[in-house]
Amino acid sequence: MTEVMESPDDEAYLAAAAGIVADVEDIGVEFARVKIRELRALAAVGRLADAQGAPRNARVQVHDMVLRSISAEVAGVMRMTDRPVQRRIGEARTIIEVFPASVAAWEAGRIVQGHVKAIVDAGLNLPGEMWAQFEAIAIERCDRQTPNRVRGEIDHTHGHALGGKTALSNLAHLCQRHHSMNQFTAWRVRQVQGGVLDWTSPLGRTYREDAPTPAVAFMPAPAQPGDPAPS
Repeated sequence: MTEVMESPDDEAYLAAAAGIVADVEDIGVEFARVKIRELRALAAVGRLADAQGAPRNARVQVHDMVLRSISAEVAGVMRMTDRPVQRRIGEARTIIEVFPASVAAWEAGRIVQGHVKAIVDAGLNLPGEMWAQFEAIAIERCDRQTPNRVRGEIDHTHGHALGGKTALSNLAHLCQRHHSMNQFTAWRVRQVQGGVLDWTSPLGRTYREDAPTPAVAFMPAPAQPGDPAPS
């Protein structure tokens, strides 16, 4: 006799699933809070090393030794070696001090850690004067996408070597595959209003690439025999 499996429509199943999902959501919020707290602490370590190792006429080596010493102290409580901790201190300072809006959005639950990494990795490829503007636009995009969907390479739509400006109106996020196509094949791309890309193939065909579709989309169910006619 075949055992009947519990139906997803069963109330007990739905209640249990809802509870588990809520727990996962709560854990995500707690994890973000702890991770951000850790980043702020590591960034503070770096600032402390700067202050301690930067008296007037101090040599560069003095600062390096101060940072190395306090990194080793922190590494002891983290049960790590000092070199990766020192690297993490530098990364924490970049995130906390250079991309504060991303941290605030992460803390508010608008984005997750993967989004922050994508924003930082892409933003650091741009000139410093563009960081704040890029960050604001990137957060809006991340607000609607999973981290994997917003990852890609910053690409000059009109090539930099051909005089294309490093400006937001001439930059787009492309995956490695499309980045290479734009650089090394006869495919051509132009950016129109709203970040929409128009691609022209070697055969002269044009394809429009809008902003990525949402990760979850609801579509109307197909009509079934016996359904009432739409009013």
